[in-house]
Amino acid sequence: MTRVMIDVTGLEMALTRSLLSSPVNASKRTLKLLHSPIRLGWNIGNQTGVAPTKNQSEGTGQAVTIVSMDHNGITVDTLLNDEFHAGFIPPPIFSYSNAGADADADADVNRTRPRTLFPALLAVELVNFSRNIIITGDKFSVVECNPNLPESILGKQTSVKG
Repeated sequence: MTRVMIDVTGLEMALTRSLLSSPVNASKRTLKLLHSPIRLGWNIGNQTGVAPTKNQSEGTGQAVTIVSMDHNGITVDTLLNDEFHAGFIPPPIFSYSNAGADADADADVNRTRPRTLFPALLAVELVNFSRNIIITGDKFSVVECNPNLPESILGKQTSVKG
């Protein structure tokens, strides 16, 4: 078996994605993020993709460029073309009082030591296009993109529609 090493060098970035911390209406340019873009290592001029949030994959994502930022979020170069949702569902509170004689061993353990639960994040994901690298090797093949889709960034052969 041949081993291959790939050394990728570049600016350090904590994350290349974040989530909206509050909803954004169409025709706005400021997006509040769950993570500080400054601490993430994002920069003014980075291209960022905003994912769609409508049901059944309806709606359109959008590629934008960061023109300013602070620890709470970013301001982008163009008005947003759609409404982007952000919401959070608190973790459920379980009652173990119904665990009776038929309960399995795990339920008995959980009755005395509840599981750690986390909230569900129902928010738009933003991806920093300027800092992503895709490395793949398992049966990789080049699949041509649909040339009829509109480019999200002109000349970059990218689309947020497929």
